[in-house]
Amino acid sequence: PHESYPDRKTGAKIGKYECDVDETYVPYICPQDNGNKSDVRWAALWGEDGKGVLVQAGREETVHLSAHRFTPHDLNRCRHAVELKEREEVTVTVDHKHMPCGGNNSWSRAHMPKYLIPPGSYTYSLSLSPLSSPAAAHRPPRWYAPASEYRAPSAWAARSAKLRKGFKAGMAAAPIKIAELI
Repeated sequence: PHESYPDRKTGAKIGKYECDVDETYVPYICPQDNGNKSDVRWAALWGEDGKGVLVQAGREETVHLSAHRFTPHDLNRCRHAVELKEREEVTVTVDHKHMPCGGNNSWSRAHMPKYLIPPGSYTYSLSLSPLSSPAAAHRPPRWYAPASEYRAPSAWAARSAKLRKGFKAGMAAAPIKIAELI
C-alpha cells in the first residue's frame, strides 16, 4: 500500500501488494527517505524479463524495505525534488529496524519513546533467492513450501545485479500486531 514507518503504519493493511517501483516514490519538496514499507515478511522484485529476486525476512522477523530509482546518496545531496535524476538501475534498501518519523505536533520532530531504537547489539536473518518468473513470487515464503519449488542460490550467480526499467515490486507487508490475530 502506501509508505509506512514504525510510527506511521496503522493504515497499512495486511496483504500482498504489487506495484511498479516508480509508484513507491513520494515526491517530498525536500528529497528524503520515502516509500518505506514496514513489517515486510517478503518482497519479490523482478524485471521486464520476468527474472528477479525474492527477499525474505527470517521466520519470526520482519524488515523495512524500499525500492527506488535513486540511491540514498542522491536523496541526501539534492535540496529539491526537481534536482533528482532517475537512474536506470533500482536501489533496494532493506533495514532491520527503522527510526520513527516523529512530528507528532506541527512544530517539532518529537518521537514517541516506544518507537525509538535503544542502543544495543541487534541481529536478524534475511535470505535472497532467485526468481525465475513473476509467478514464482506469488508462492508462499520458502518455509511454507517444499524446497523442490525453489532454485538453488547458485543459479543467481549468473544474473546481473542491476535490474532495469520495468522493475516490479510485490510485497506482503503488515503490522505485526494485526498479523498475530490472523
